[in-house]
Amino acid sequence: MKEVKKMEDKEMYWNLNEILTYDKNFNFINSKRGSGKTYTLQKWLIKQFIKKQRETVYITQFISELDDIGIKQPFTKVLENEYPNVEAVQIGHDLYLDSKIFCYGIALTEAQKIKKMSFPSVYYIMFDEYMKEQAKKNSFVKNEVDEFLSIYSTIDRYEDRVKCFFLGNTTTQYNPYHTHKAFKIPSIELGEIWTSENVLYQYYKPKQIFEDKIGKSRFAKMIANTEYGKYSVLGEFTEDTDDFIEKRSGKAKELFNFIFNDVRYGVWRDLNEGKLYISDKYNPNMNICYTLTTTDHRENTMLTKTSKSSMLKYLSDNFRYGNVRFESQAIKKKTMEAIKMIL
Repeated sequence: MKEVKKMEDKEMYWNLNEILTYDKNFNFINSKRGSGKTYTLQKWLIKQFIKKQRETVYITQFISELDDIGIKQPFTKVLENEYPNVEAVQIGHDLYLDSKIFCYGIALTEAQKIKKMSFPSVYYIMFDEYMKEQAKKNSFVKNEVDEFLSIYSTIDRYEDRVKCFFLGNTTTQYNPYHTHKAFKIPSIELGEIWTSENVLYQYYKPKQIFEDKIGKSRFAKMIANTEYGKYSVLGEFTEDTDDFIEKRSGKAKELFNFIFNDVRYGVWRDLNEGKLYISDKYNPNMNICYTLTTTDHRENTMLTKTSKSSMLKYLSDNFRYGNVRFESQAIKKKTMEAIKMIL
């Protein structure tokens, strides 16, 4: 009976082999909760270790996650179900299987600390829940994506040996990883796979057998018509709404520019519509350009706060009144933190 159950599970849940055929070093997989991403990947990682002695790094945002949850706990279910005869022991933040190091637990905040370390036997990096739900957005590490890239560089040493697996639920396609210059991942439709030279992004659509199983759940029925149901049951990117998304008209005039996270934006005003528009189109010769952080500050920009700038206060007030529009979903996601800083 146990073997039959495993065969059913294999047919029902996410299939890792489908993306392995693309042979990319950076693999992003998004889907609704419970579709088997974590379990399937962990089972495969352990198999690679047992057969080929290939080690894994398990990434968390903060060291406190490794202190509180540990590295063994996330693998417990897979180890008990699939490898009951393997002895698993956690020492520090690392996981040993049958007395051999299998997985290193590393937090993004340790990027500088591990630079002098060597990981010649690591072939895989697992980053589960790499996207945060709205309520947890403040838990992103400062310069998080760059910190991850630093860790990858330390482990891989430009050998193209290490494959990364980023697993996420459907919060938003416009997150710091997807919009980072290193990855440049576009928004795609459910069921699609996008690739570049070294990056893969899958918006996984579960098989009907899985959908039927979920549909029978009383909890799924209870939350069917809620926002959480759209996220958890339907697998929709619930944060990617069209609220405040609108293209500016040809009558809009540019007021000023601002730079945020090393990207320059133009703020335009349409008096006929009574709206302000934040756009990635701007006049490079515009002599009014603000920055909100010292890292963005450069020659010919003004580092300031709302209370010191009538223009930023004008933008802030109009946002409160509901008069600000973003020309794309990506611009909205990238600049929303800047808006919060001037409110």
